[in-house]
Amino acid sequence: MKSKIHIKLLAAAFAVFTLILVAIPRVYATNSPFVDILPDFWAYDSILETYNDGVMMGTGTDENGNKVFSPSGKLNMNQFFTVLTRAFYNEEVLNCPVAGAWPNQNFAVAQEHNLFNGIVSWSGDTEVTREVMAQMMYNVMVDKGIVLPNDSEIQMTISKIPDFTTVDSSYGTAVAVCYYLDLLSGVNEQGTFAPKGLINRAQTSVIYVHLKKAISTLGTSVPGTPGTTNPGTTTNPGTTTPDTPQNPGETQNPTEATLTNGMPVTEENVLALIEEYKNGKEPGEKAKAAGFTSYVDGAIYDAYDPAYRILFPDGYHRGIECAKFAFAFSDDIFGSETPIREVTNPADIRPGDMIHFSGHWCVATEKAVYDDEHDYFLATDVGGGASGQIDWGDGSNINRAPAFYTRYPE
Repeated sequence: MKSKIHIKLLAAAFAVFTLILVAIPRVYATNSPFVDILPDFWAYDSILETYNDGVMMGTGTDENGNKVFSPSGKLNMNQFFTVLTRAFYNEEVLNCPVAGAWPNQNFAVAQEHNLFNGIVSWSGDTEVTREVMAQMMYNVMVDKGIVLPNDSEIQMTISKIPDFTTVDSSYGTAVAVCYYLDLLSGVNEQGTFAPKGLINRAQTSVIYVHLKKAISTLGTSVPGTPGTTNPGTTTNPGTTTPDTPQNPGETQNPTEATLTNGMPVTEENVLALIEEYKNGKEPGEKAKAAGFTSYVDGAIYDAYDPAYRILFPDGYHRGIECAKFAFAFSDDIFGSETPIREVTNPADIRPGDMIHFSGHWCVATEKAVYDDEHDYFLATDVGGGASGQIDWGDGSNINRAPAFYTRYPE
């Protein structure tokens, strides 16, 4: 008969072994050089192709020395013209006699090939919008002599873009061409272009692959009148212009809801914006006036002075402590003018929704998921508190929350 001590030792050893097994992270069979890009990531193939082509090499290493790609990071102008020159003029970059560190050589080559044509004003650290990206891609195609859509094809394309009137007039032709060639397509089912929206690094890798394919497969000759279309008019007098469509309900949606970064209100875009704030994107002016300087984990704000006012269906609420953070963060995602409505089912909670527990407010950072074992819904969240410290938390049981609020369109 085994002694009690022996049995306890075996039990302890088994517990340690079990703990080790649980602690072992999931391992993927992957050729990815980046620790933050695994095979189940939606842009995995494009990122690897971009990396193997020497176009986007990552943003550095993590605390363990592993290479990271930072898929949700945004691109500034320096980085984007570097992507284009590495992709399509790399030999010239390598042989460029211009002195100095990056991105001097890339800038010189980009200038030589007129990649900044049509862009009135910019600086190296300016984040690239979708319409500016379209213009620079268009300039590459013109420089390469790619056969582009003719005027009638451009006009036809313009009529399909619901928010074309929000595109800066100087970028109209470029946007239409990139939309026509499916290099920069709509961001939702309605085909909205979102010209002022920003594009992250993962999306840029996909766009690069599309542009690479277009340049390699489209015919190369000089189109009849590249870039001469006036997007505000049509080629046939008497026909309706895109600015005044015959049936606005079919071709335009002027009330299309957008986030504070100009992107349409979708779960994917909300998640991307939340990730930006988590990684250091600055709060908006209203939040700054209330004392917020950052939304990163552990950031400090004044939990009481001043209170943060926000309009709920039953009138204005004044938020302090955790409510102050939740109200400000919600405004910085959806905009202070976006109406709030109550949600009754925890299964409907989406990223960016406010959760009101008894005595605590927070903002969901993922869509709610059902926990079979415990028979309730879980949602990860971010919140503040009486100490004025921001905490990016783990999943919590939201079935016990008496109220939920959303700003997604109905």
